[in-house]
Amino acid sequence: MPIHYFNTQLKPMDIQKYGFVGDSGYKELFTALKARVEELKESKTLHQNGVRIKNSTSRLVFEKVVVEEDYAWGRIKKYMPVDKVEDFYTDEELYSATGKKTGVSSKSDYDFVFQYSKHTLAINGSALPKPVSFEEVIILLLEPPSYLKFPNHTLSCNVLTERTAAQPLYAAESVRKVHVELTFSNPNDALNDLEKEIESDIREHGIDKYEVKESAASGNYMSGLRDRTKALVSLATRWGKASAKYLGNDNKLKNYFSVDNPVRHTVRRTKAMTESDFLNKMKNSIAEAWQQASGNRNND
Repeated sequence: MPIHYFNTQLKPMDIQKYGFVGDSGYKELFTALKARVEELKESKTLHQNGVRIKNSTSRLVFEKVVVEEDYAWGRIKKYMPVDKVEDFYTDEELYSATGKKTGVSSKSDYDFVFQYSKHTLAINGSALPKPVSFEEVIILLLEPPSYLKFPNHTLSCNVLTERTAAQPLYAAESVRKVHVELTFSNPNDALNDLEKEIESDIREHGIDKYEVKESAASGNYMSGLRDRTKALVSLATRWGKASAKYLGNDNKLKNYFSVDNPVRHTVRRTKAMTESDFLNKMKNSIAEAWQQASGNRNND
């Protein structure tokens, strides 16, 4: 089943005062999430705290959380609340959620692993919603324990996307427009010097949302991307999103959307595989996912 990856960060509102939470902070966050999930399950109100997926009637909720020394893991449940079920032809009521009953349909379970050191959430499962639709949901699900433990920090979540998908855009000699949105990040090891400079500047100035739009005059094209714009697009594979229109090699207008190219791995869970082995495979794939999103760019 496919795994998608989300760079999920706790960021200080004032970087000079509070700083980053580090591995221990992310462990504390998921410890608080675990306590919240158990409390909601005990009171039979977990289903009421699910977050609706954008453009869908389904909801997501953390249903199980286990906290380990260097990572957390568990299960996310997707479901659709149902108050009653009627016969299609007669309108006869077949089911009604009354009393202590909780009606849901279209249930799916997704395994997750969150690695503290890379502040990355890996989600595994079949028929996953579009990864970009998870971003806001994850933030909203983590906000209650986050606010409880880290009221001076904010959450961000960005799907990791394939850096290689932008290669035709980097090589394009005619670009109509480009739009990049970034947030600042935990200190990292971005490989490109210009990327390091931009990312460090955004972080040190506490810029939570950095947005750049470049476009040619109506009907015209820019002569390719500037080096700085290429660096911004590259950073967006980890801490934001980017889009562009450009002429491809076939002289046809092309669209680039970073979120249409999520990093994806597959871990097959066989009957002989222990849960520990499966979780380790998921955890180990996170480093590979970051490499796909942030490795050296060639031919740019």
